[in-house]
Amino acid sequence: MKEIFKDSNDYNEKTIIGFLSFAVMVITAGADIVTGILGKDLVVNEFVYMSFVYITLGSLSVAGVEKFAGGSSSKGGSSKGSGKGKGKGSGKGSPGPSGPSGPSGPSGPSGK
Repeated sequence: MKEIFKDSNDYNEKTIIGFLSFAVMVITAGADIVTGILGKDLVVNEFVYMSFVYITLGSLSVAGVEKFAGGSSSKGGSSKGSGKGKGKGSGKGSPGPSGPSGPSGPSGPSGK
């Protein structure tokens, strides 16, 4: 259990927090159903419930974006890439194939 608090571990903390927040929402909904069946009213402050909704959506969406967009900086990777892109500042001197000197540049595809 102590490994989860270390900087390098196999657990995704955002997913854990999102799942626990979702579990609290499910337990609250279950308790509301049970108290409704028993004829009593369960008063849940909307501000507190919406806070759990925002925590769940925020943490699980960030974890999902990290998973599908390329990883996390805590696992040694970098989301900025290696700096060898084709955009501005690539050091090549020309804007690339989509620029004026590309395949369909000023002279057209015929290459006059």
